[in-house]
Amino acid sequence: MKLDPPIKAGSFYKDASEKTKINWFCFEYALEFYTFIMKSSALRKYRTRNSSEEIAAFCTHFAKQMKKSVYDMLARVTSSVIT
Repeated sequence: MKLDPPIKAGSFYKDASEKTKINWFCFEYALEFYTFIMKSSALRKYRTRNSSEEIAAFCTHFAKQMKKSVYDMLARVTSSVIT
């Protein structure tokens, strides 16, 4: 059985040197966020207005932005991940 996840790990790195824990965490977060959106009864209307590809792209974008926020927090640019 071949699995075809809606979000690809390759979206979070360009080459082997970028296969880091933070990128893997962002990939896993994007997948969990996608799963949450697809299963949530409260987001039914959102799912009807957006295709699964659009939702996957949104989750990928959100996870990548979260990575930037984590780096900003670690560099003390911001005081928390969510500002």
